Amino acid sequence: MKMRLNRLLATLISLPARTAPKRLLLCGLLLFGAIAFLLGAEKKPQFNLILVGWDAVGRDDIKDALAKNQLPHLRRLIEKGSLVSIDVLHFSDTTAGWAEIFTGYGYEITGAFNNSEYREIPKGYTLFERLQERFGRENIATGIMAILPTDWTFTDDDPTDERPPLWNPANPDSIINKGLISFSARSADEFDSSHFRTNPKTMAFLEKYRNMPFFLFVHTKMVDHFGHVNGEGSPEHRDALVRIDKHLGKIMAKLKELHLEKKTLIYVTSDHGFDKKRQNHISAPRVFLASNDPKIIRGGEQADIAPTILDRYGFDLSKIEPPLDGRSLLRRYKKPKW
Repeated sequence: MKMRLNRLLATLISLPARTAPKRLLLCGLLLFGAIAFLLGAEKKPQFNLILVGWDAVGRDDIKDALAKNQLPHLRRLIEKGSLVSIDVLHFSDTTAGWAEIFTGYGYEITGAFNNSEYREIPKGYTLFERLQERFGRENIATGIMAILPTDWTFTDDDPTDERPPLWNPANPDSIINKGLISFSARSADEFDSSHFRTNPKTMAFLEKYRNMPFFLFVHTKMVDHFGHVNGEGSPEHRDALVRIDKHLGKIMAKLKELHLEKKTLIYVTSDHGFDKKRQNHISAPRVFLASNDPKIIRGGEQADIAPTILDRYGFDLSKIEPPLDGRSLLRRYKKPKW
């Protein structure tokens, strides 16, 4: 577009004075083209964002592993941005957690109270759908890589899923068809959760959209599984956290290879933590948000994550309907005193 405008301007300047009507017409075309160019520049995002979901990872486990230098890739991310505390104010489980992270709404609006009580999230309320509505699918790609391994025999390169996954629109027994997050299949440009090699799928998405702005969610339940089976703090549970940090490192390395490192924000968070030395998360509200985003200035609540992402993309949060329950972590906020 810019080259066309330059050519048109050069042609306009070179025209003799006697061609006034033609000059006027070209002036109109030039003005129209300039307006179209400016509108397009405003509409297209200038960065990428990857939301990484570490299911069932509490902030105390993060702090402990960082102190032991077991999470080098997360540490490198934090050194460029921040690590802040996030509190869960609802039922501490997967359904309620991810529904709030994806929308910025509590269960009163999403209907996602816990793993047993939920309904389909209202259409248009998720990050994926809001980004597509604002920018258009031609200006931003969205993706969901949901990793739910079941055979539990992991290697660093190939966590696999051998059971009906959480998000699989073709499977009538998956939660997506029971109403939890059916927005996933309807809204993301790239969607996968079943029988795939995690790293290659994620890397393929980054390759495919290397020249286009994207918003990608990458999710793993490895830590959650070993917490339930072996207990929080067990060697298996701690080793799972080290392994998913290696996966984060491979994403970061791929971004560097594709020359996307400096234009891609990475947010790492969790839906809930784990009860200490137990095999459940009945009361595990202490999670985190780690990022290379230097604009994050404070911690907050889980409902604040979606508004933070929307704020980063230039949304006027005051105009979003229904009003968001959370507030942007890019801006100062003082809780009202009761």
